[in-house]
Amino acid sequence: MNRPSAAIMVDVRDQPCPNPMLIVKKAMRTAQAGELFEVIVNDRLAKENVLSFCWNRGEEVMNSWEDEVDFHLLIRKSSTRNPNRG
Repeated sequence: MNRPSAAIMVDVRDQPCPNPMLIVKKAMRTAQAGELFEVIVNDRLAKENVLSFCWNRGEEVMNSWEDEVDFHLLIRKSSTRNPNRG
């Protein structure tokens, strides 16, 4: 499968919740609008938390896939954000 390459790789495997979401949030703060993130998690709950966080902020979840042990999320930082969202 041909996937766009991400400018920023965020590897949060083996991090207990809520660390994966907090690490992604911190990375998003420093990124420019339109930048691509690939987030790698190996826990289903962490994946769901990161996805919910991104959807709530208005970030674009472009793709997600699984390999044998990990979940990969391809996320584009939104160019427009609601200032009332974390």
